[in-house]
Amino acid sequence: MKGAGTPSLATESLGLRSLISRPIVWWALLGAAFVILQLYVYAAWLLRGDPAPVGTGDDPVPRGVRVWAWLFQVLVPCAFVLCLVHVVRDCRARRRLSFDALLLGGWFLVYWQDHMPVLWRADFFYSSYLANLSSWAPQVPGWVSRGDDRTPAPLLLTSTLFPLLGLCTAVVICAVLRRCAPVRSLSSRPALVAVAIVTGTVLDLVCESALLLTGLISYPGTVGALTLWSGQPYQFPLYEAVLLGSVWGVAGSLRFFRTAQDRSAVERGDTGLPPRVAVTLRILAVAGVLNFLFLSYALLFNTISLHGDPVDQDRPSHLSSIRCLTPGQPLCVSPAEEADR
Repeated sequence: MKGAGTPSLATESLGLRSLISRPIVWWALLGAAFVILQLYVYAAWLLRGDPAPVGTGDDPVPRGVRVWAWLFQVLVPCAFVLCLVHVVRDCRARRRLSFDALLLGGWFLVYWQDHMPVLWRADFFYSSYLANLSSWAPQVPGWVSRGDDRTPAPLLLTSTLFPLLGLCTAVVICAVLRRCAPVRSLSSRPALVAVAIVTGTVLDLVCESALLLTGLISYPGTVGALTLWSGQPYQFPLYEAVLLGSVWGVAGSLRFFRTAQDRSAVERGDTGLPPRVAVTLRILAVAGVLNFLFLSYALLFNTISLHGDPVDQDRPSHLSSIRCLTPGQPLCVSPAEEADR
């Protein structure tokens, strides 16, 4: 005979069923899977890869590029530190982990996907003049890009730019949505999400144009009909702005539509859980949704890139993969283009 304090099998089953029905649990499981994957990628990069600096090649780096490179590498990390200090102070004032803190940390846990938009074809490069190590991207399962060896990963700039832009764009998007919410034709949730995506697209266009025009990044192989400044060294694929802007727009919408308890849609169901468990699930849930959004963008970008023009080989060596510029080596082409040869 069971004691009075012993939970019945039915009660335990009901508790488990209630737990797995919570959205936060599923998003947290996805987030945990992404965290495990990135730990594997980083470990493989350190153990099997070659994380050494990538040189600039034979072409001289213009003075303007060098000046802009160090301006960005000083100002962006400083801005990130200021943002981090503000978020920490806000958390201490609230005496709890704020959604902005989750957003900042979540975007940092997405950083491993920085090179995922060139998973299948190397048509995006960072300037190798930026302080860098060769990328961990070739260690990602399924990586087939032909320009992957000695591709620079500018850690000093991008490791801080990723979370900084992720949080700042969300803040700007929320400011725009607050202005639009009182407008009757824009007051519905779908309309506001659409406004958020448009705002994110504009923000991406502005941010990436600044990096392109200063010679710090390059999109050498794009779909010409869908490209701004097509044929120029600073050409920019508009579908990049739409796709990444959509990611920023959805992330900004999650921040805007928080509950009075500062919970986003993916954090629903954290009530009644032990505090430490709830915080862990919240962190993983936000990381899960951001990784899912960015991976979806990257796969769509890769799919469009397969129909792009051949990668332009006539460009400065600091803006090209070493392999793409090596005589006798395969050009940076898609698997489909390689199969047609």
